[in-house]
Amino acid sequence: MLSRRTCMAENLAKTAGMIDEIFSLADHEFNVEEFNDRLLAQKGVYLLNLARVGPVYNFTRYIRGPYSRDLADAYYKISEKNIAPEHIDIPEDVKSDLKYILAQGLEYTEALATILVVAETNRNISGKELIETTIRLKPHLKDHVEGAYKYLENNKHYSTLIRAT
Repeated sequence: MLSRRTCMAENLAKTAGMIDEIFSLADHEFNVEEFNDRLLAQKGVYLLNLARVGPVYNFTRYIRGPYSRDLADAYYKISEKNIAPEHIDIPEDVKSDLKYILAQGLEYTEALATILVVAETNRNISGKELIETTIRLKPHLKDHVEGAYKYLENNKHYSTLIRAT
């Protein structure tokens, strides 16, 4: 039987692998000291978790969209202890989706992730209300919200997450 410490170290290595893959797709090297890098790591892991790639973290709606305190603790530990990334199997279509999303820029990625976290917490909200709520929460992302919503609406991994139940 594995100890809790062994399981945590394995999860940290897998988390390091996810973060490594996210930043490889973004053509950028992760620096835990950079706020925008931490923000991108949060959104990238959130999107991967929604596509059933993980270690899975619990996210809540926060000032800049979905946020996981446990993930934040993990990437600081990974950096502090210099934990080597473990390969994570990410389906090619999920990689392609994530690469596209990241290529649209950090504000687009934040808008898209915020739409998803708002939809998670408001399951009976219409698409129009989802867009309006996201813009109300994040007026500075207004130019990205409708485009991000349209992308989600046509995406096989995320479209069911934004439909009212």
